[in-house]
This record gives sequence, C-alpha cells and structure tokens, in this order.
Amino acid sequence: MAHCVGNKPAKKKAKRVTGSYCSVPECSNAYGKNPEISFHDFPSDKSLLVKWLQAIRRDIGPRFQITESTKVCGAHFLPTDYKAPTKRALKRRETEGKGGKPKKLLEDNAVPSVFSFPPTTTQAPPRKPPTKRRLSTSSSSAPEDEIGEEVCEDHTPTYEDLEKENAELREENAKLQAEIALVRTKLDAVEKECVGERERSVFLADQLAFAKQEETRPTTFCISRFVGKAAMVRIFTGFTSIAMFMACFNFLLPDARTMHTWQGGRTKVRDVRTFAKPGPKPKLSLERQFFFVCVRLRTRQTLDELGDRFDVDASTLSRYFTAWINLMYVKFKELLVFPSRRRVDRNMPECFKNYYPSTRIIIDCTEMFVERPSCLSQQSAGFSNYKNHTTVKSLVGISPDGAFTFVSPLFEGSISDRDVVIESGLLPLLEFGDSVMADKGFNIQDLLAPYGARLNIPPFNTKAHQMLLQDVIETKTIASVRIHVERAIKRVKEFRLLTGVIDNNLHDLLEQTIFTVCMLCNFQPALVAR
Repeated sequence: MAHCVGNKPAKKKAKRVTGSYCSVPECSNAYGKNPEISFHDFPSDKSLLVKWLQAIRRDIGPRFQITESTKVCGAHFLPTDYKAPTKRALKRRETEGKGGKPKKLLEDNAVPSVFSFPPTTTQAPPRKPPTKRRLSTSSSSAPEDEIGEEVCEDHTPTYEDLEKENAELREENAKLQAEIALVRTKLDAVEKECVGERERSVFLADQLAFAKQEETRPTTFCISRFVGKAAMVRIFTGFTSIAMFMACFNFLLPDARTMHTWQGGRTKVRDVRTFAKPGPKPKLSLERQFFFVCVRLRTRQTLDELGDRFDVDASTLSRYFTAWINLMYVKFKELLVFPSRRRVDRNMPECFKNYYPSTRIIIDCTEMFVERPSCLSQQSAGFSNYKNHTTVKSLVGISPDGAFTFVSPLFEGSISDRDVVIESGLLPLLEFGDSVMADKGFNIQDLLAPYGARLNIPPFNTKAHQMLLQDVIETKTIASVRIHVERAIKRVKEFRLLTGVIDNNLHDLLEQTIFTVCMLCNFQPALVAR
C-alpha cells in the first residue's frame, strides 16, 4: 500500500496527472483518467465541510489546501447521497443532443462514506498541524492511528516545502512571543495592583490598631494620650514628636534606673552607677516622671495642679522634679561640647558665609525675674537697673546654625555684660581667627585680642549728628544675622517655668533648669536653614 506525507495523495513517478483529482487518501481517481466518475467540490457550509474533512481524514494545513482542483470523486458516496435527475434535465440533454448520463448532484447533507481504509467508530476532532514533524524514508514507521498521517517511503520534501514550513513556524513563534509579552504586561499590572492592595491593607491595619488604641487609651495623663497629635506633644513637652520625646528619654533611661529621688537634708551623695534604689515602688513610671518634668517646664503649672492630673501628691512630684533636673543637667553636660572650627564651618548657613564666615559664636545675655530675697545684700546684688527688678543673668551662645553651644552659670542681675563674659569661661574656648558676634553692650574687643579673636558688633555713632552710610549698612547686616540669638532665647522663654517671677523655692535649681532647657531646645528643628 502506497503511503503519503502530510495527507497529500501519493505521487506516481511514472505518470503525472493534471486537472482535478480525488483528495481521499489511497484513492487514485482523477478526472482525466476516469471521466466516467463524477467529481464533487467541497461544500461551502463550514459545518458540512468539517464533516467531509473528518470523513476523508484530512486536516487543512501546510500539507493540504482546498483549491479549485481539489475534489472528492463519486466512488466515495452512496447512491442515496445523490439527487434524482429531474425530467427537465433529461429533456434538455436530449434536445441539445448530448448523450450520456446527466450530471449527478449531491444531496444538501451528503457526506462521503465509502472508503477502502478501515472505518473508525468515533471521529477524532480536528487537530492543529504538528509544529515539528519527523520525516522518515524507512519502511519501519509508526502505525497510522498513532501519528495521524502517512509517511511516504519514496518521497523527500523539497527545499521550498521546508522553507514554507519554517516561515510558518517563525510566524507562529512571533505570535507566541507577542502573547507572552501581553501576558507579562498583564502580570506586571496585577503585581502593581497587589502592591497597592498590600499597602492599603497595611494602612487599614494601622488604622485598626490606632482605633483599638483609642478604645483602650489610658485615662491617666501620659505621653501615650497624644499619639498622632504632634501639636499637643509640642505644647506639653517641647518636643516635635513622640519619637523625639522617646529618643531623649532612652538616652537618660540607663542612669534613671539607678537614680534616687531627693529627700531634702536626708539625701546622701552616692555613686549612681552602683547604687541600688531601696524603698517602695515609685508611684509613677520613669516615662511618666520624665513626662511630668517636661510638662512642668512647658506649662508652669503648680505642683498641686499637676498632682491632680498625675494622681500623685505635690511633695512626691517635687522630689521627682529635683531628681530629674539634676540628672538631665549632668547628662546634658556630657553632650555640650564647644564645637570645633571645622564643625562650625561645615554647618554654617549661607547668610553667614556671605558676610561673616569667621563667626564662631553669637552671644547674648538672658535675664529672668526672681522673687526678692529677704537678705538686703542679696537684694542689692540682684537688682537690675535695666529691668528695674531683681533678676538673675546667664550668658548664652549659639553657633551660626542656631544650636546652643555655650551656657554660662547664673550671675546676679547687677553685673555688667562685660564682667559676665570675663567670669563665664568663654574666652579660653576661642581660637586664633575666630570672630564673636554680639550686641553693642558687649564692648569686649580688648578681651578678645589676646586670643586672636575679633568682635563683630554694630558700629557706634560718631560725633556727627547722623551715622555714615556704610555704618548704617553694616548695622543692618549684623542685625540680620545676630537676630538668630534672640530667636534662640525666645525658644527658651517658651518653657514658661522660666517666665514671670520665679519662686524662691526654685532658686537652688535655677541654674540647672536654665541649662537643661537650653539643651532641650537643641532637640527642636534647626533654627537657621543651611
């Protein structure tokens, strides 16, 4: 039995037949060779066409195409598949003088069913042509029902056939690549959507946690009451956020664990690094104690008012305040190191670089009103003619970027600014080439000269009735940058415990308190933008 490749009819090498031929495998009928057999075109109806292709075991593809010469001969149809010839057709043939039988016409639903190959009980659905075919010229080929096509032993595909099949495979590969790219695009879109959903789920989880926290928010007055309320944190503590508050607290915590509260005259000086705290458990946690100290510094509320808020008696709060102020004073002293020339230059703002690049420090004195002491000598020493009140005075200095870098001890209100500079200990910290910026009251150029430093202050008016133009310009220029020390002092005065008339009960803690407040101001955002 002759076989064929790709469902093509077997070609006989001896004779080549032209014209219509039968497309059924193993059928060699052709129009020129068998004129007595009728040949029928494939139906145009798609559903009927599928039935024909399944019946003759053909698949449309690179190896088989339906053309004008592609027919199915009448040998594969039953007599019942044909229409009976009409009388009009017979009469027309007799009238025209044409002998022979009239042309056979198939019924509308006729399907070829007479074949020499074994019939199949169930017809396999049409399949796509295989992407890779194995050509064989040997007689030992796979069974026909396994490979679905005949393998021709005496036919080798031509170069044109291979080129055509290769082009079709490339086209199919390009389509597959386009589909893969489309799937990847859709996958990327889905991944982005998933990322957005995950972020939304995290946000909702945070909101749920915050809602639960609000439900279980403690009724006591503590820092956790102001979660998500940065403005309230700033009002009650001076810190810009709870995170900054906790950063400062964690810095103090190791020493706060061994800190013992002040007991007045009964308190003994001990080494806090080895001292284990005796006595009952404190009424406030360390975090709430630190929060209480910040609240008192910022709001200037009395101990009785704060005792009602914290549910602790005033005497206990007083001991907490004393202990924490001394602890912060000691710990912040370790942090306050007079910055080097290189560090000042690295952080210097543009407004100083353009006009006064050698500035090392900007100084000014701040005064606080205190209650008049009962001792007459102390009244005389503490009375300030400038403020017309009993005051204490401290010299503060900031770097050009606005951070406090120097805080002097306290002095009586009657002392002059020049004497404060001499007694403060600032001069030995200066280096050759430094410049100090100050107000007109600090006429200390002669004090700076031995250290190689220079003084930048507004010029004084000469004997003329009006200042010179260059003096006016220099005054405005110095004032535009010296104003930052006034802004820094304003931050200190926002801690209301240092405003108004300070009670004599805080006299022993006033120096530590002023220094601590200045250091707490350094936890706020930079005063001068670089």
